Amino acid sequence: MLRRIAPFLFMAGFASLMAIPFSVMLSPMNMEVLSTKNAVIKGFSNDFTATIHDENAKKVLRNEATTVAQKKRPLKFYAVHIGPSKTGTSTIQKDLARNPFGVNTLGEDKDNIIYVGKRFGGTWPDPNKHKEIRKINGASVDARQETAAHDQAYRCMEEVLANYYNISSSSSDTVGVDQRLAAVIDQRLETDEETRAFLRQTFTDECWTWHNISFKYMLDSNIVDSDEKFSYKPVKNRRKIGLRFRIFDILGYERLIVVGAYRRYAEWLVSVYTQAIKNSLRPTLEVFHNLRKKRTPCIGFDKFLNSRMKPNEGYLARFYGNIDTTLPQIIEWGPSKLESKILNYFQLPKATTTSNSHNENDMKTYNSISTELYCDALGTELVPHTCSYAREIESRGLENAAAATAASTNASSTVTNKGSTSTAAYQHIVAAGFRLGFLIPTDEELQAEKKEKKKCRRQKVWCDSTKECSTKKQCVKTQNQRRQELDKITSDGKVSIIGTNSSNIASWKDLYHYDSDAQKLSWTERLPIQCPSRKELEKLLQKTLDLEELVMPEFYATPLGKDEHERLFWDVWDKEKKLFCWVDIGRLFHNAKSWDEIINERMVRYDWNLVNPTGE
Repeated sequence: MLRRIAPFLFMAGFASLMAIPFSVMLSPMNMEVLSTKNAVIKGFSNDFTATIHDENAKKVLRNEATTVAQKKRPLKFYAVHIGPSKTGTSTIQKDLARNPFGVNTLGEDKDNIIYVGKRFGGTWPDPNKHKEIRKINGASVDARQETAAHDQAYRCMEEVLANYYNISSSSSDTVGVDQRLAAVIDQRLETDEETRAFLRQTFTDECWTWHNISFKYMLDSNIVDSDEKFSYKPVKNRRKIGLRFRIFDILGYERLIVVGAYRRYAEWLVSVYTQAIKNSLRPTLEVFHNLRKKRTPCIGFDKFLNSRMKPNEGYLARFYGNIDTTLPQIIEWGPSKLESKILNYFQLPKATTTSNSHNENDMKTYNSISTELYCDALGTELVPHTCSYAREIESRGLENAAAATAASTNASSTVTNKGSTSTAAYQHIVAAGFRLGFLIPTDEELQAEKKEKKKCRRQKVWCDSTKECSTKKQCVKTQNQRRQELDKITSDGKVSIIGTNSSNIASWKDLYHYDSDAQKLSWTERLPIQCPSRKELEKLLQKTLDLEELVMPEFYATPLGKDEHERLFWDVWDKEKKLFCWVDIGRLFHNAKSWDEIINERMVRYDWNLVNPTGE
């Protein structure tokens, strides 16, 4: 299926490039591009700009041709926010689901929006206050039901579409229904009014009734979805979203918008890393039934960084895709009128309660990433009331929290679920304490461990090094790694550490608060640290600059772009915050005799500038 693919798919024999809608400033990444930056990024920039201008000109003509009736009302839209994770997704989802007036969206429902996406922290309406948000033929309908009805309707409509094209699925299929649908559907469906009318009627009749309640009224509303899983690695996630946009195009939605967010790659990597530590580290040994989800040891940032600096790795992090690939893939599988927008909140000047302006001619400033979503990505043409309401409540929040000064920095003051390099440092220390034997479980924890051991069967063994059931080969490997690490931090190369039952400070949170309350200096000033070499940092900087030039070329050319990017990297992230550094566990634990010595002496009285790596 011939699709509109961005100009950096440079392949021999590719005859022509199709136009990309408005703000898709990126496209699927050919991995060879990264190693030939000067030949590629520089080479396509002029063609790329011309493509955007050409497409904008076409849209102006289409807008001029819009009927008078359409101009009198906002166009009905369907929008999906895809993330990726660690770009303010939790904040957006929390704001979208605030339900301040009992409706299933932010604001007073004047913009006729229904939110059907993920809700951060399970923020569903209070059933005692907002048990019902609508009465449909005498039946009460709440926000949870609307979301479920939307999801089941999509699955139903995909099945209707598959049946129409005579595509069936079975357990032996290696190619999914969505992939085969994407292969047979093209732009002809966008102009085949007879087929579209048939499918639209079938969709409406068969798919929008759930539990004997008709949810067809939802199709008279604007619909917004948000879930960062759409940016996860499996390509099928994006293919399904592209297919969903085709379905809502058939349903008569006039504006289709997919929204991604950009955050500078180097800073994003650190945030992803701290999130990975938070998800993988077992902070204490007290909850053994969660061993599969929380494992120790956790890798250091040096290993995490090196894994991302491999040639031709693209701009991924863990299982998170980035907008250089995710947005173009969705555009490729979606209808031709699908628009792509990029939130740039982390790089823009932050609005304050005094400087915030609603004048569209002023420099773009937003007091939250949610406000940027409403006021820029969706725009005041579509959601004027929601934009205004979001600005108002965020401004009140800044005033109440005395956060105007913080909001003017380069970090968001309103972002939910932030990662922290400080907490990651304490997580590493506690993880090492458990791993190396300085901390031992309490009697209660030992009983829990005993129960877990009983479940360890069938060619698996209980591994004391990781406190989990694993294969013998993996356990031996882990035990050897632990022994090697112990050999490095003991003076005579012998394993002689005796565990300390110090349950009062046995979790990273306990240690963080204990240490933070007692000290005035940051951990980077008091603890032994390791940092990447200048060569490694220059490599990381070049990669983060390349991504910005690729996906935000116009912004990259401004004073807030390349120059500010480099200044932040060296002056703030590297020099001031030591953002890319990690705790030198070997030096911190070298020749220590107990956990008390670590937390009450090593983390307090040592001058690590005078102590060499061997402790001599």
